[in-house]
Amino acid sequence: MLPHDLATSTIPVQIYDVTLLSDSDQPQHLQLRLENSKPGKASDHVVVFSDNDGQIAFGAQDGVADEHGVGVNLDLPAHASRTARFVIGWYYPALHIRGQESRYYTKAFANATAVVARGLQDADAWSDRIDAWHDSLQVPTYFKRLWFSSLASVMASTMLTSELAYYAIETPHDGLNTMDVDAYSSWINLVNWPELERMDMEEFFATFTVHVHSGWEKALLNGKPSAVPVRIPRSTRECRIEFVP
Repeated sequence: MLPHDLATSTIPVQIYDVTLLSDSDQPQHLQLRLENSKPGKASDHVVVFSDNDGQIAFGAQDGVADEHGVGVNLDLPAHASRTARFVIGWYYPALHIRGQESRYYTKAFANATAVVARGLQDADAWSDRIDAWHDSLQVPTYFKRLWFSSLASVMASTMLTSELAYYAIETPHDGLNTMDVDAYSSWINLVNWPELERMDMEEFFATFTVHVHSGWEKALLNGKPSAVPVRIPRSTRECRIEFVP
């Protein structure tokens, strides 16, 4: 997850780097595998497991896939280390809250295989950017651990639709999209991804019925503003209310 980069932060992917360190005096040849008990469809270094709702794909850098998973062969010299990289991507396009909507990441990806390919391509660059973000915050380590783990627990890719509706989840309700919930529960998302705040504010404003009333100044002076006309710019860089005479 990267601040001010909503598109990257909502990619449904996980990267795993597994490092083996040998304490043996002899070289070894090993294979690390990521497996699923159910069979999938394998091609090159990716295997895809599909169901009625979507797909999950396993991939590995320099790996070989079969119907149950993907493996990486490692030649491990004596007292040396080697790292294998695995990628899990998923693609479940439908979001069922107000009827059926499409998830935001479907705008960039057609399937789980494409998600895995992007993860393998950009994993190192993402890691560097995440480290720079974390290092930029001069707070104790335990605070960072709590803060960033809480961010990771909120899967923005499951909360955002392709039509730019953002949902905050609050127990016991199935789904809410209210300004108060975002303010006291999901503020950390809004700070790091202002696009979400803009979306939420626009949807909040859209709930009001605005009537043009030419005598609004007189009504305000009399303390009886039956209606106040406003203009709400839909710019992505600003959000203000203007009174319209």
